[in-house]
Amino acid sequence: MKKGAAFQVLFFVALTMAIFLMISSQRGNLFQARQEGFKAGLQRVSAAESGEIIKSYGYSSSRFSAAKASIKEAETGAAKRFWVEYGLGTPPQLISSKEALGLKTLDGVSNYLGKLPAADFESVRIKEGKVASVKIMIEEDDLLPEDEAGKFDDHFLAETKGSEEFQATGYAGDANSGMHDYRVGVYPNRFWYLYRVIRKWSMDDIVGGAACQLMPAVKGLGSGACCLPSIDEKAADAALEYSAKELAKRFDDKVSCSYSTLSAHAKSEVLKSGNSICKATCPEGCACTCPAIGCQYDSDDGPCPSGPCPDPYASEKGMQCVQGTVPYVPVQWQPESNCGNVNGECYGFGTRHELSFVARFECLDNKYNYPAENKFEKMKFVFYVHVYLLHEAQPDSSLCSVSCPLPPVPQPPYPQEPAPLPPIYGPGIGIPMPEPAGPITPEPLPPAPPSSNPPSIS
Repeated sequence: MKKGAAFQVLFFVALTMAIFLMISSQRGNLFQARQEGFKAGLQRVSAAESGEIIKSYGYSSSRFSAAKASIKEAETGAAKRFWVEYGLGTPPQLISSKEALGLKTLDGVSNYLGKLPAADFESVRIKEGKVASVKIMIEEDDLLPEDEAGKFDDHFLAETKGSEEFQATGYAGDANSGMHDYRVGVYPNRFWYLYRVIRKWSMDDIVGGAACQLMPAVKGLGSGACCLPSIDEKAADAALEYSAKELAKRFDDKVSCSYSTLSAHAKSEVLKSGNSICKATCPEGCACTCPAIGCQYDSDDGPCPSGPCPDPYASEKGMQCVQGTVPYVPVQWQPESNCGNVNGECYGFGTRHELSFVARFECLDNKYNYPAENKFEKMKFVFYVHVYLLHEAQPDSSLCSVSCPLPPVPQPPYPQEPAPLPPIYGPGIGIPMPEPAGPITPEPLPPAPPSSNPPSIS
């Protein structure tokens, strides 16, 4: 701890002890000698000087309370328990974390000020005053750029606003009053350093991405024994171990991160389309057989979607129902020899994986010691992660070798003969005349006319 910070903390502790000793003046004789010394000194303090003591006490209370609040707030995940839900990064919003830290600081300041009226200032009457709010002075831009040093990595500012004046009134009529309005620097303190690094890690979907990579979705065609990938609960530990190491890399060497698995569930299922599909789709009158193709593998490189809400396998409750997808980075998957977890004749195959786990993460800052209840301790940032992801590859349709007889060759149609015409009767037509109904009697020829030159006979 820096010397200046240590001095201020010791000053506040000494001042607090003095006031607490005055409050405890009626509790026994253990500190009687010290109490008499404090009282003798305070009897010579004017109201103006008492007012300055109260202001110093209020300022130190604000600073000390903010430091203690940061320890408590870090242990509860900065106002949010789960920073990863259903495999997706869901860290607390900055405004929520600021408000939670401000409220805890306000409780501490109010508690310290509430002890003032019980102090025996002898010749000075004390009214402690009240504090209405504590605002943490940090904005989103102060956390950027996220991959470089932040503005408030080693300290932060807290602004206390009073709602009622404190008053120090002497019996001689002198008085001093004022508001508990302070802007204090809380340092050294790395609360917001831990917050911003963990937030960026969460938003990068490191945990969900690691889990998705362990679920290769394989599909293909097979004839005989083939092998498909499967996962078990060890996949959860593998994803968490990788994620914890990636988180530690983002901090300096003063921060260490660990995790503990609270629940884990993993399941793999083989999806299969048998040769019945080949037979069912075989054309009528054709012969359909399965070719001996062995095992032909392919992969589905689509993302891993979140599982349905609520997660039935999670041991912890309270996570929000978040739905989305985590990108899958293709990996080279090699089938194991002599696996044979899927078999058949002329079939298509696919896979379906589901992975669920809950873990508690803890990042310990070993750089500084921080004031806590009656002691100093290191800051411990605690948060939870939850993953429930699916990855599926639907089976390909099975192959069919189809053999069908050739259909008869179609013949061109012959032209039709025209319908016969009705008969035409008459001589010379070539069509015989119909027979008469009775005998025909030729009519006699008319007589020849007389000739004026009769023929001569010689």
